[in-house]
Amino acid sequence: MMINKQEYGIHTYSVEKILTYKQYKKVKKMCLDSGKVTVDSNIIAGIESYFYYGFAEHGIKLYLIGLSAKIYQLRVQIEPCRVLGAPDPTALFRVNNRQYRELVKKVDAQLEKLSVPGSVDEMKINRCDVTINVSFDDHNILLEYLRILKKGYVPKRFEVITFKKNEGKAKDWKSATKTSYCISSKNERFLIYDKIAQLEMIKRCDKGLTNRNILRFEAELQRKALKKYLGTAAMQSNQDLLFAAMDKAQPIIRGYFHKMNLDCNAYLRYADVVSQIEGTMMRAKTKEHMLYLIKKTSDGINLNSALNKIQDNLGISKRQANQILDKFRQLGISPVTLRNGSAFQDLPALLHIV
Repeated sequence: MMINKQEYGIHTYSVEKILTYKQYKKVKKMCLDSGKVTVDSNIIAGIESYFYYGFAEHGIKLYLIGLSAKIYQLRVQIEPCRVLGAPDPTALFRVNNRQYRELVKKVDAQLEKLSVPGSVDEMKINRCDVTINVSFDDHNILLEYLRILKKGYVPKRFEVITFKKNEGKAKDWKSATKTSYCISSKNERFLIYDKIAQLEMIKRCDKGLTNRNILRFEAELQRKALKKYLGTAAMQSNQDLLFAAMDKAQPIIRGYFHKMNLDCNAYLRYADVVSQIEGTMMRAKTKEHMLYLIKKTSDGINLNSALNKIQDNLGISKRQANQILDKFRQLGISPVTLRNGSAFQDLPALLHIV
């Protein structure tokens, strides 16, 4: 297997600011006068919301939110590489002093046209997407890793986010379901997707990209999660936060693989895992439980479903089920296996490719 390239950085980040009513009214008027606004308000709930997309092609999106005629909030979503004019839509922002200053200057110049007060550098970051691109020489490898990730464990307080027809989350919900996977909690979201397929869907894929195979790993972290992963010192300035997020991209992403119980030496075909388990010196009952777990993981939705079945059908406790998982870790194998008919004998663990 060939991994052509791995790169990490920041894909998108968002900042927010509380406005006075006078400031809010002025910015709202400028947005509405442009005609490049969508409105999503709920009069009963006392919420008015405006999305300005006039700068979207330049990597900037603006949101205005009024809450109960008391709080007026501005949010600015920034895609740094697009703002800076990077020709490659798969590129990730590598933070340095010069480029950060240039980024702030360009964003401020656009926001000034809408009478937004102050600099984007003075607004507080409320979300940052820590991102890694891994390029493969074979698209089938990318699809195999997506299948493995979808079979992984959904951690406590996380849920799987799916695409549904007529929901509006994706232009092609069937394609998005096939080429991506997402787990989400209150303050963080882990998203894995075929980047080229996503660019094709939104009509941003140049001819030079069509033969590339990029699997993107993206941790969308709200401010509370950013503080947890980066520490208090990194929260002192926007530039410090972005630099720390970029610097810790690999350990943050690798942490999700641990949470999903996908840490092992390599992913093996189903039959090879069976052979390894049967060849150990463990008790017959332990082997029986491990074999049952890989079968249910292979047949079912994911590792959560398999663990529930092993408890229900074999009458073991949650603690005992976790002990079975520990046995897999001790052997350096995963209960998530490749299919016997896979084109690959084995694949390096995700921890080894990120």
